[in-house]
This record gives sequence, C-alpha cells and structure tokens, in this order.
Amino acid sequence: MNPNKALWEKGDFTRIAETMRESGEALVQRLGITKGLKVLDLGCGHGTTALPAAKLGADVLGVDIARNLVEAGASSGIGEATAFLLAERGKAGRSSIPS
Repeated sequence: MNPNKALWEKGDFTRIAETMRESGEALVQRLGITKGLKVLDLGCGHGTTALPAAKLGADVLGVDIARNLVEAGASSGIGEATAFLLAERGKAGRSSIPS
C-alpha cells in the first residue's frame, strides 16, 4: 500500500479538517468561484475547499487517495454538482476523469 494513502486512512482526519473549513471557504471566496464554474480539487480530502465551492454552485470534482476522506466528502449531501473520486496509483488519466 502507498505509505501516504496509509497515513491519511489511519486516523479520523475529518475531525481535523473541520477546523480548516473557514480557510476553505475563504479560499473559494478569494478565487471568485461562481455558479457553473468547473472546479477540480486534487487532494480534496473530505472537501475543505470542494464543498464550499459546490455550495456556491460550482461543478466540483474532488479527487483524493484516502478512501475514508472521499467517502466523507461524497456523503456530504451537497448534490449532483459535486463528485468525489478515489485516486488509485497509476490509474489516473484523462480517460478516468468525467467530462
């Protein structure tokens, strides 16, 4: 197993990430994310940046290597405009990203 993946799946990083929610919201505001904008969040975790962007109406794809964090983001209930994908080593590529 990838040691980085093992690290991120080892603990409950969703609790830590909750303390970072404000910084994700601030980043989204500063970038000027708006409704309909397509956003790719690599290393999205459980959605610190992806979820605030989706709440503003952006079409968001979050990608991470940690299954637990991807599942937490996917269960956020934001809606169809947000998708979270589990990245697998050596399998990421143009054909694996939905258009």
